Amino acid sequence: MKISDMLLPPSNIKRSMCLVSFVPLANSVVITSSRDEDTERKKPSLVHHYIRHEKQLNFPQDVKGGTWVGYDNFNNFLVILNGARTKHQRILPYRKSRGLIVLELLDAKDIPMAWKAVDLENIEPFTLLHYSSEGNLWEWIWDGQNKLTTQLDAKFAHCWLSSTLYTPEEWAAMKIKFQTLLPNLITPETIRKFHLENRYETKPDGVIYPSVKTVSNTTVHFKEEAVFMDYLDLR
Repeated sequence: MKISDMLLPPSNIKRSMCLVSFVPLANSVVITSSRDEDTERKKPSLVHHYIRHEKQLNFPQDVKGGTWVGYDNFNNFLVILNGARTKHQRILPYRKSRGLIVLELLDAKDIPMAWKAVDLENIEPFTLLHYSSEGNLWEWIWDGQNKLTTQLDAKFAHCWLSSTLYTPEEWAAMKIKFQTLLPNLITPETIRKFHLENRYETKPDGVIYPSVKTVSNTTVHFKEEAVFMDYLDLR
């Protein structure tokens, strides 16, 4: 077997959405998502004011029709990471892309109620973060069998790593690094800089698959009842 073959991502790993941060600033909130993906995957298209069921949605649309990050015209925001709290074995085929679940929930009139009601049978595990128009921060996890719902304190900063590409030890180390550098993360630009300096292909430890890179960064700034989304393609 060639060394290059040994570094191909195993079939049980689904790549995407690696590093997400939530940072409350003095008078605003910044949520930033770095997306890890196979570099051969087609680029998404940006969708603005997509109208469904009388709601306007803003999101980058993946080739499968779904998304990993987006918000509606009521300032509700969703971002998804692949995997629950621990890495899972993939059991193909799955019924529906997780990105379509994001759009389905974002389009709902009452997103928390839609989360309680949504059928996730035969959907691959994921972690979904919801920042509501009321300023509440929710962590919703589907582990393949159970929905886990946790309300987080939106007055404090948080960060997440996708369990499909990062070990629990790597996530713990990232949390320490993030909290250490937090006093410097005072603008959307400095937060994005932190993300760009911690791309998947630059991580110091663990396995790095050559075909996977951080392919984009999405920074969403909630300020004065307005939302500003800045999508940066890194390819």
